[in-house]
Amino acid sequence: MLHLLNKFWKPLLIPLFALGFILGANLFYYRGSYQPPPANIPALEQITVQYAPVRGFQEVLPPRHGMLLVDVAHANDFVEEEINVLLSRVANTGYSIELLENRQELHEKLEDADSLLVILPQSDYTEEEATTIEDFVAKGGKLLLIGDPGRPSNINSLAKSFGILFQQGYLYNVLENDINFQHVFIRDFRPDDVTEGLEQIVLYTAGSINSSALSLAMTDGNTFSSAGWTAEDRTEPFTPLVKGSNGRVLAIADVTFMVSPNNTAWDNARLIANLADYLTKSERVLFE
Repeated sequence: MLHLLNKFWKPLLIPLFALGFILGANLFYYRGSYQPPPANIPALEQITVQYAPVRGFQEVLPPRHGMLLVDVAHANDFVEEEINVLLSRVANTGYSIELLENRQELHEKLEDADSLLVILPQSDYTEEEATTIEDFVAKGGKLLLIGDPGRPSNINSLAKSFGILFQQGYLYNVLENDINFQHVFIRDFRPDDVTEGLEQIVLYTAGSINSSALSLAMTDGNTFSSAGWTAEDRTEPFTPLVKGSNGRVLAIADVTFMVSPNNTAWDNARLIANLADYLTKSERVLFE
């Protein structure tokens, strides 16, 4: 009889032992489940998500003559595909486009240029280089500065010469946006050639600019900065687009709105066209 009982229970000992071990481990180590803190999320009826319509912008341009110099000599953090829409528009005016590949040639290249495009430089501009560009602008040349909070750069080493500072942090709006809270709408524009025809644009990683220059585009009251500005801290809207130095320096804190397919959303195509027109209209005089 004892032999039969041993034969019956022995095969069950291993699974019973394993079950007891698992139950004991869970009871001994259990410390309770994780309870996340309550999220500060607006009520669903307050949130507005819009889908950007695709809009092209076509216009026959009168022929213009000049040269746009694009800086790639300061380890600039962009690829041609990101600005080819803007450059195509510039080229369609009749302007030629050249690259500044050697920073030692800055003065020489600017002698033949009418406009200068600077995007996300990773290397600092020296005082001598900044002075050369200041002289270029003072004599009628156009300068377009493009920063982006998603790609830290040393653009302020040049921008500060014109009283312009790109701020850290991206802009966001959790109540109304284009699918993502970082895709902010801009609807408040100051009348200017650069803002002509704009009703609404969407910037995808916009930053803000601190400057005594003229603000051309302003955010609404529900748009904030990840840099820590709150409703109590802020006394005026953020601005991602400014114009200074008697209209010859333009700065914008976002590069993504020019990248396909973002360039066709809302009035972004019109803004790109206006930027190209800005770059191809100058009254530069030759260096002495």
